[in-house]
Amino acid sequence: MAFTTRFCTAALILSLLFGCQSQAARERFVLEGARVNAVGSTLNVQLQQQINFSPAAIEALYNGVPLVMQWDLELRDADNLSLITTRERRATLRYLPLSERFQLEQMDNGATQSYPRLRHALRAMNQLQIIMEGIPLTPGTYQMRARVRLDRADLPAPMQLPALVLMRWRHDSLWTQWPFQVNA
Repeated sequence: MAFTTRFCTAALILSLLFGCQSQAARERFVLEGARVNAVGSTLNVQLQQQINFSPAAIEALYNGVPLVMQWDLELRDADNLSLITTRERRATLRYLPLSERFQLEQMDNGATQSYPRLRHALRAMNQLQIIMEGIPLTPGTYQMRARVRLDRADLPAPMQLPALVLMRWRHDSLWTQWPFQVNA
């Protein structure tokens, strides 16, 4: 009986704590908008987003833990919502203590840029361009869905379990979708 009471009390406290958090605390990565341009069989996707790390993630970054972000994109036919293709893009943000700079590496092409301050690196990530090639689209209406998340599986092994259960490591955006038109 005492165990049940303690369990219910703990569950109530946890639900209150998680329920009282602001939307910004639950969703630190936010996709605000997208512009999709189709030219032949190439899609140029420009994402506007807000990337904000929790204090725990920033502390880990300053202590040498690289943070890997992943953008997942889905292209769907707007009429029947059938999936046409998916793409992902990954980038690693790391702090370089000897130069006191932040390095942002695009993992798909190896391009790197360095920034003097974290806010500069975050500002650079807030405008992301993704090129999707080899997608022949007929004229019609389509839907681009996207999300961005912190890849907790790329954290060092001792951090992975806490990152799965603690709210301070939740950075994932919601899936967001944008319709766009392909003309002849």
